[in-house]
Amino acid sequence: MGHPEEPHQVPAAQAAAAAGADAAQQRAEREARRPACANCGTRFTDERWKAIEPAGWDAPRETHPHLCEDCKQRAITAERQAEHTEQGHQEHDQALPELKNGGTWISRFRS
Repeated sequence: MGHPEEPHQVPAAQAAAAAGADAAQQRAEREARRPACANCGTRFTDERWKAIEPAGWDAPRETHPHLCEDCKQRAITAERQAEHTEQGHQEHDQALPELKNGGTWISRFRS
């Protein structure tokens, strides 16, 4: 009478194409989730993305998770320069305590 019905089999080429399409879809979704630098807009590299991911409670926190590596280095350099400048102002203020307290030569007569 006829051939016994065989289950529908997908040819290997179609299966490979479907798997490739799924992989491409997953890559596209991953790229859509990839963070970008808040300063310059550059997409993070895989290494930078991994560095900002939470690693655990006891792991050190990333100092600038919203910046790419280049912008992070510039921000750290600017912070260090600002700290150095601030320390210089503090040393200057300690050298002139009467001016630090708001004193002027006129205030000496007010006492």
